[in-house]
Amino acid sequence: MSDASKFHNVALVGHGGCGKTTLMESLLFKAGAISRKGNVNDGTSVGLVEDEEKVRKITLNCNLFQAGWKNHSINFLDSPGYTDFIAGSIVSLAVADVAIICVSAVSGIEVNTRKAWKIAEERGVPVAIAITRMDGDNARFQATLASIRETFSEKAAEIFIPDGDGSAFSKIASVMNPAGNEEAAILRESLLESIIEADEDLLMRYLDGEQISDDEVHQAFGQAVAARSVIPAIPVSAEKEIGLEELLDAIINNMPSAAMTSRNGKVSSDEDADETTREAGNDSFSALVFRVLSDKFVGKQTYFRVISGSFSSSSQTYNSRSGGKSKIGGLYTVAGGELKGAESVSAGQIGVISKVDDITVSDTLCDENSPVIFEPIKFPTPMVSLAIEPKSRGDEGKISDALSSLVHEDPTFQTHRDVQTKEMIIAGVGTLHLDVMMARMKSRFGVEVDTREPKIPYLETITLPSESHYRHKKQSGGRGQFGDIYIRMSPNERGAGFEFVNAIVGGAVPNNFIPAVEKGLLECMGRSAFAGFPAVDIRVELYDGSYHAVDSDEQSFKIAARGAYREAFMKSKPVLLEPIVHLEVSIPSKFMGDISSDLNRRRAHITGMDVTSDHQIIKAVVPLSEVTSYSTELRSITGGEGDFSLEPSHYDIVPAHTAQEVVKKYKKAEEEEH
Repeated sequence: MSDASKFHNVALVGHGGCGKTTLMESLLFKAGAISRKGNVNDGTSVGLVEDEEKVRKITLNCNLFQAGWKNHSINFLDSPGYTDFIAGSIVSLAVADVAIICVSAVSGIEVNTRKAWKIAEERGVPVAIAITRMDGDNARFQATLASIRETFSEKAAEIFIPDGDGSAFSKIASVMNPAGNEEAAILRESLLESIIEADEDLLMRYLDGEQISDDEVHQAFGQAVAARSVIPAIPVSAEKEIGLEELLDAIINNMPSAAMTSRNGKVSSDEDADETTREAGNDSFSALVFRVLSDKFVGKQTYFRVISGSFSSSSQTYNSRSGGKSKIGGLYTVAGGELKGAESVSAGQIGVISKVDDITVSDTLCDENSPVIFEPIKFPTPMVSLAIEPKSRGDEGKISDALSSLVHEDPTFQTHRDVQTKEMIIAGVGTLHLDVMMARMKSRFGVEVDTREPKIPYLETITLPSESHYRHKKQSGGRGQFGDIYIRMSPNERGAGFEFVNAIVGGAVPNNFIPAVEKGLLECMGRSAFAGFPAVDIRVELYDGSYHAVDSDEQSFKIAARGAYREAFMKSKPVLLEPIVHLEVSIPSKFMGDISSDLNRRRAHITGMDVTSDHQIIKAVVPLSEVTSYSTELRSITGGEGDFSLEPSHYDIVPAHTAQEVVKKYKKAEEEEH
């Protein structure tokens, strides 16, 4: 079994444009993992893997690259910098030993820098800071570091210092080995104390005046970073290749290795199952799946981080979620940015297996005789929806396969068919996210789709009781049609649905025709009389009628039921019902006034407020129709700093003036459709 202390899984996270991918590519080049460097801006960077990334010149996935450095192996998990592709950052952090948060010395802390920090903090992932673009115009190292300390943590400590900013930046000096640099020597003492504080024995020896060896300091450094009691900050320039060797050295010497990473889980899926922790020293195999990719040439590829034990190419996978066992098509590791066949993978390594279908992101692979189910990776609920249909009728079969593959790959992409509106709905984190998913459908599966805003699933009901009588009589030579019924219609309790009461006495309507009356009423409720939406919560009593011994049949009474329904429904003061959702908005306090005003405009009713640090959390109930494009509008108001979530709540009556507009719009759309 390999030494897990020689493996390092490093997530590179931060805001889009801060230089993550360029930094990673320069580190790969410096380590000799690639022979040439490309450029993000012209789409030639090795970090832009799929065609859609090269076209858009941004990272869309958690992309994996490996480099060797001084007998250590480093896996770089390059993460997207845009909120729409937050899933890539989440999975990177789920399997990383340390997160390097990239902060531009020119732009400073930005929206997704904060989000990356928050995710790492929530998951307890150790962090370091790479202050990038130090050679840029208006680069400011000290101002950026001060902002990091103020915004994130006072424990951010420069372990290297630059000789200047912008064009004056040419080298960095080590704080731990000052070598005559007076500024570095001054900083060394406080950094040393912060490092040693993480180890109680070392601290006592240090306070007693005992000399602490460099090896002991190195070991304590990694422990201090793992405990988040020291957050190393390193200035770099990827373009000028300044600080790269120092950053690679810091990863293997001063940051947690795979040997220091563990993961919590349970021994089974039972709610009361015993909890367990797996770490690198455990001999039983366990691994967390963090990426699934469907490739049209090699089939399904599954990426997993080995937490403990080892897995060989001759092994079968055991999925503790499904209980399924499967033979694998092949086992691989990553060399540079390419897959390389492997005999086995062990704790701390990232493996890739092919051609195993029953595996999804967040699954646990393990030894069947020593089962574990790791805590699932948590993803945000997709909030932006579109209705889609294939442009070509011939693609109707292919679209299902395409959507299924994409849903398996991306936990923040979902799809379903709306039972009421009959629309195929796709949902994602944002409009850019959905654009990319549709582009993938076209490029990978050959399916093009048309899109529109999903229809709001309105309902209809009544507010007053009424009665109606309808006689259907038709004679045209030969056998005729005859059905005659009297009904009473009244509102039912909200949520009670449809209730049919047979109050016929004396055989006024024969028993064999009564089911036809109920069926005719139900057919009308599916497309009701007010605006054409389904009707709910109605009680109908059939209390009288008549029939013809020859001409009456089931169809005649169905037709009579429809006529009686339409008349009674319109006499019962019908209303439109709209879906109401629970809305929770998290925003920086400075946007409170703007968001409150905006919610009032959307007919929202605020139900509560909470405060967390510098954020306000607003809870409200609001009509679904008012928040179908809320993602875009919230981003516009808050500059991308706001988040929100929606959950279905209930249906409520639409105000009369709004209902008129809805009915008018719906009927116009129907006319255009037909």
